[in-house]
Amino acid sequence: MEWKDVLNTRISCRKYAERPVEREKVLACVEAARLAPSGHNSQRWRFIVVDDADKRARISEAAAKPGTPINRFCRNIPVLIVLVKEQPAPFEHESDPCLNENRIWDVDMGIAAEHICLEATSQGLGSIILGRLSEPEIKETLDIPQELEVPLIVGIGYALNPDTPPRPRRPLSEVACYNSYKTAL
Repeated sequence: MEWKDVLNTRISCRKYAERPVEREKVLACVEAARLAPSGHNSQRWRFIVVDDADKRARISEAAAKPGTPINRFCRNIPVLIVLVKEQPAPFEHESDPCLNENRIWDVDMGIAAEHICLEATSQGLGSIILGRLSEPEIKETLDIPQELEVPLIVGIGYALNPDTPPRPRRPLSEVACYNSYKTAL
């Protein structure tokens, strides 16, 4: 798939076919995340691929708790990739303390998640990024240390309706400016 096609067809998929995802496609998505840029090249992440039915069900339940009804559809996602934010190495804190204040590590996690989604699209898969998670249950299910964070989960699988058109986007002239907020393209 051409790069422009990937950008134009990537959508947040909420309905998945009951079809397993080939391991090589899953690994290609994780490899794309591994290659994502990160502040100071810190690579403060770990990616946990969850395809075990029992663990997927438990994680889906934690992602769709009553306080997070927006994620209620996640029970039918065949593969979940849980993004874990690792602790920084000591030199990272000392080298530039404003990085932690600016939460650049959260940006890094978002970039890695989108790399997964773009690669999934190029592999013919649907994807979605899940936030607003109930972390304690996810950490317990996957043996994640309590001091680490689980900011995002990316779900991937074969879309139930693969020809669903992308949602309309505002025109470039409404979202981009030159040199000033008030100067249109």
